[in-house]
Amino acid sequence: MDNLTLGDTFLLAGLSGVRELQVPHAVLFLAAYLAALLGNLLIGTLTTWDPQLRSPMYFFLRLLSSLDLGLISITVPKSIANSLRNRDGISFLGRVSQVFFFFLLATTEVALLTVMSYDRYVAICHPLRYEVVTGPVASVQVAASSWLSGALNAILRTAATFSVPMMPSGERRSKAFSTCLPHLVVVTLFFSSGLRNKDVKMALRRLRLGRGGLSS
Repeated sequence: MDNLTLGDTFLLAGLSGVRELQVPHAVLFLAAYLAALLGNLLIGTLTTWDPQLRSPMYFFLRLLSSLDLGLISITVPKSIANSLRNRDGISFLGRVSQVFFFFLLATTEVALLTVMSYDRYVAICHPLRYEVVTGPVASVQVAASSWLSGALNAILRTAATFSVPMMPSGERRSKAFSTCLPHLVVVTLFFSSGLRNKDVKMALRRLRLGRGGLSS
């Protein structure tokens, strides 16, 4: 979302200034948000609960689901709430927090995606060394390094962002739409592809069978 500043308050530009369109937009984004939320929670639950999903790849997949949950929760709920209440304000501290956590989680996610690519490379090209290169200790160290790089980048980016005066823009709403919608699409594609994973589908089937056995 683009924004305007007014003293210590930021005015967030919504997707539409027409009240009749704000509610449908809020409902649309709420549906996409809930779908992404439930999908990522399901992936996180399966990769934590199922003992057969203990490889480094699923450890990183669980972290990636957590990052996506955080990313979509930084700005989307605030946007939905503003549309439903017909408001467009956010405090300066709230906006700084949004920017910081967005850069933190986004940078960490990019680092983890790179690590997951390397994990697949080692598993396919060097299977005999896979357990040595990507063991539990190495996975935790890499995850910690990813978070550290994300934190450093977030500090630098946030400081740079708010050191420049915020100026009005005639294309605020189009920019807001082009920023929010693609991210929701990416998150949706991520959890849908994760749920199509063969091992994850088998874990989901085992979870259903286990609950069925308990209920009977």
